[in-house]
Amino acid sequence: MKYIKITNDNSEEKINEWSLVLTALGIDHIVQKGKNGFYLEVKLGNKERAIKEIVEFEKEQEEDLREENHKYSKHIKSSYSIESSIWILFSIFLFHLISKNLSLPLQQRGCANSWAIYKGEWWRLITSLTLHKNIPHVLSNIFWEGVFIYFLLKEIPPSIVWTLIFLGGSLGNLLNYFFHPLNHISLGFSTCVFATIGISIGIRGIQNPKDIGVYAMSGLGLFAMLGIGAQGVDVGSHFFGLITGSIIGAVFQLLNLNTTKIKTGYLFFVLFLIIAISWILALFLGKNYA
Repeated sequence: MKYIKITNDNSEEKINEWSLVLTALGIDHIVQKGKNGFYLEVKLGNKERAIKEIVEFEKEQEEDLREENHKYSKHIKSSYSIESSIWILFSIFLFHLISKNLSLPLQQRGCANSWAIYKGEWWRLITSLTLHKNIPHVLSNIFWEGVFIYFLLKEIPPSIVWTLIFLGGSLGNLLNYFFHPLNHISLGFSTCVFATIGISIGIRGIQNPKDIGVYAMSGLGLFAMLGIGAQGVDVGSHFFGLITGSIIGAVFQLLNLNTTKIKTGYLFFVLFLIIAISWILALFLGKNYA
């Protein structure tokens, strides 16, 4: 029976791949060498089957390559997420050390002083998140933030995660302001820590509505263990951070924002700009109420 050409001239490596496929399937064929490379010939009766098998083989190869690239990019993304977040947490610790060694009244100008906020110093809702009483205070917040943010970073780009966290912390401070007398003062990143817990609860609750009660109880359990008890702890900021975080996480998931084409690289810049502007306002326009 006559053999006919079924492939264009190609590299010897590619033709040998296809030859192995046809051999494994028991399709009789011949590898030929042409002017521009190699090609395959099969018997006329096997033409359609041979072409079909080669096309399917190439599709499988493309799918395997896409899957491999996806795994690699996911690994890179995860590594980037963790590294960038470690640097942010380190920056919070570094800022604490610097603030304690500066002659500037940062704590007086930046803490969440209810009277000052009442007088219009709204930026304290943000600046207070970056201030801490002492080393144990800042280290505790950094540790627990690292624990809870790890699970969010597996699914959401770091710039979005940190933007949501600072938004939750700021709104938590705002609610705390409304529910306390005007002589109330608070500071610390712990509001953001509980906002992180809340964001996870909100996202999981929307993803699995049947288990929303379980997630809510878990959040309240963490609040009871970590947010209540020690002397001087601002229970209100912890609770309201948890609440605002839960709402933000639920809205984020409902709107499916993680799949939108947000230019996440710009979010870090915007976030740091907002924090920087808040501190500039605190230093130049703020008053020493505390």
